[in-house]
Parts: sequence; C-alpha cells; structure tokens
Amino acid sequence: MMTNAMNQKDWADQQVRERNYLESQIKAEEDAYAHQTETITRMRGIMEDENTIKRQQAYKELQAYNKRLALEKRMREESWKQDQAHQDKLETTLTDHHENLSAFGKTTRTA
Repeated sequence: MMTNAMNQKDWADQQVRERNYLESQIKAEEDAYAHQTETITRMRGIMEDENTIKRQQAYKELQAYNKRLALEKRMREESWKQDQAHQDKLETTLTDHHENLSAFGKTTRTA
C-alpha cells in the first residue's frame, strides 16, 4: 500500500513539475513576445522619426529651390524691363536725332 501511495505522490509531484515547467515556458514565450514587440515598436518609432526629418528637410530644400527660382525670375524680368527702357530711350534718341537732321537739312536747302 505504501508503494501505491508513493507512486501516487511521485505522479502528483511529476504533474506539478510538468505544470510548473509548462507555465514557465508560456511565461518565457510571453516575455520574449513582449520584448520583440517592444523592440519592433521602438524601431518603427525611430524609422518614422527619421522619415519625418527627411521629409521636413526635403520640404525645406524645395522651398529654398522655389525661392531661388522666384528670385531668378524677378531678376530676369527686371533685366528685361531695364533692357526695354534702354531700347525705348535709344529709339527716342534716334528718332529725335533723325528729326533734327531732317529739320536741319530743310533749313540749309532753303537758305
């Protein structure tokens, strides 16, 4: 009878050990999964931050490029206006000079 009681106790102890082992395995898996999830979440956050910084930098570069293009356009337009004003002045001067020569020629022929 004693042997039967010892066998039952050994069996019960073995069941407790197996249950404890399984529980520790489940806990270890849950801890590993939690750690993996935390690591992935942290890495994702880092990558999103880097991506945000890159986008902001690209946007700033685009703004600077657009400002440079706008300045170049204003400079071209101003240069064109100045050239037009110069051409207008030259044309006026030549027209006045031509009219003065024509008038001078008329007065010298009649004299």
